[in-house]
Amino acid sequence: MNRRKSPPKRSRRRGPRVGTTYKSAADIKRLLVEAVQGLLARGVPVSELTGKMVTEEAGVDKMYVRRFFGSLDLLLLAALEDLLVRRMRSLISSDLFDPMAGGAIDSRAGHAFQLFSHLAPNKDLQPRLAAVGTAVVSVFGQQLRGEFGLSEDVAKREAIVGLLLGVGYLSVGHLMPTSALNVLDWLSTRRESLRQRRT
Repeated sequence: MNRRKSPPKRSRRRGPRVGTTYKSAADIKRLLVEAVQGLLARGVPVSELTGKMVTEEAGVDKMYVRRFFGSLDLLLLAALEDLLVRRMRSLISSDLFDPMAGGAIDSRAGHAFQLFSHLAPNKDLQPRLAAVGTAVVSVFGQQLRGEFGLSEDVAKREAIVGLLLGVGYLSVGHLMPTSALNVLDWLSTRRESLRQRRT
């Protein structure tokens, strides 16, 4: 007696998480941005991130990175903007560096600076990165003015120097003959100097 052959199984495309209803494209974009941030928080280097890795983390279709952002780099840029412009409470050094954790830098700022360094060589993104930098300098400058009573020009200059310090510390700090606690000591001295420059 011949057995009936079962019809071939159809390949199933990865779709949204079971039970998930998306109200808009904004929901999917948010999932992808949070997936990037979640992977970085788990220690995945920026250079090793792939579109497939991010969509699997978010539980969405593998085509969604290109559909909603255009490219992986543009998604990484969106994750950077979200971290620096929306999620960071303060960029003042006393808030960025945690003395109780041996001078460790706030992980969100660390991830943002890593993303910025990774994307900086992309010439197509430089205008948008410059816009992000301008926005962050403006926010940071306002925080410095409120904290130390600096003039607008001085606060802007100190904001730029502070951001360069953060990026440099994350990039090559581990190669320098110093420790995070030494950096904290220097920052403490720097804060006292800024307080004396109140205008």
